[in-house]
Parts: sequence; structure tokens; C-alpha cells
Amino acid sequence: MTTRYVKTETGRQAIRDRAQVMSRPARNLLLIIDGGKPGVDWVSLVNGCTSADLQQLIDGGMVDEASANASVAAPPAAAPPASPAAAAAEPEPAPAPALAEPAAPAAAVIARPDETAPLSERLAVVGYRHLYDTMTAQARPLLGLIKGYRVVLEVEKCSGPDELRVLAMRFIGDVRAAQGPGAAYRITETLCSGP
Repeated sequence: MTTRYVKTETGRQAIRDRAQVMSRPARNLLLIIDGGKPGVDWVSLVNGCTSADLQQLIDGGMVDEASANASVAAPPAAAPPASPAAAAAEPEPAPAPALAEPAAPAAAVIARPDETAPLSERLAVVGYRHLYDTMTAQARPLLGLIKGYRVVLEVEKCSGPDELRVLAMRFIGDVRAAQGPGAAYRITETLCSGP
């Protein structure tokens, strides 16, 4: 069984509300599952989890096949982690120069974060959904299974965009500590480039 599953909005709501009655393995599976691996691989990573727990999530509408659910995309592939020596030797890239954008009617102008602005200001204009999706997709590839899992749990606990932005700043610091300044720069640009 190589089917990949992603959380649906129902699944995210079940995590936030904790109202759904499910076994601990099923809940843990719901917390970590994403389209990055087939469902059976995620089942094997959760202690005590069986295919029945995955089926419970499918039947409850909390996860859906990644290809069948157009509203929830599979997470973007992460760059392979750099070795500590390579990360230390890699200079932090300079911000790309801003390109002139064509003039648009005033109603169609969308605020775009200035690449030289402080991180908190850049994150202030980024949408909740983009931060949520990016951090849950990139936490495990960038920080490892355990630390990444903790970040995903913290993302799920955030009750609004302000809390998520504070967590995003801490996440960037954690990536810098684990992967070096180059990886921190890349995830910062990814987080700040969203709508």
C-alpha cells in the first residue's frame, strides 16, 4: 500500500479541539501524517499504531489521499541537510535585489514583505495558512523526527496568526542551530514568500 495521505481540515480541527474520541496511536498518527511518505510508513513510525488506526482516520474524514484532495497539497520536498562543516563554511547569501513590479490598480496591490525589513515585520504580512503548511511540512526534514514532531505539535497548539508568527521566529532559530545559517536563510525566505 503506497497511498499517501494528508490531513484534511476536519483532521486539523480534531487536533485543535481534541474533541474526537480516538486511540492515542491514532491521534499521534494524525499529528505527524503528511504526504511525504506512504501511509504504511507513518503507521510503522508510531508506537502501537496499526492499519486499523489509519483506517479510523480515513473513515472519520480526518485524512484523505494526497492526490484526491486538491485543497491540501503534499509538502514541498526539502533540500537535503548540509553537513555541519559545509553549513559552517557556507556564507549566508545576500538578499536578492528587489525586482520592479508592474504598476497595478490600487485595489489589486498586495503587501509584499521588504527583504531588508526585520523578520517580525516580514512575517506580519504572511498568512496563517502559509505559515501553518510550511512549518508542518518542513519541521521534520529540517529538525529531525523528534524535534520536528515537537514543532508540529506546537504549530497545532497555536490559537491564531500572532502565536504562529512567534513560533515561526523560534523555528527559524532552531533551524539555524541544527542546520546552519544557509538553511535558516532558505526557510526564512520560504516562510516570508507566502501569501
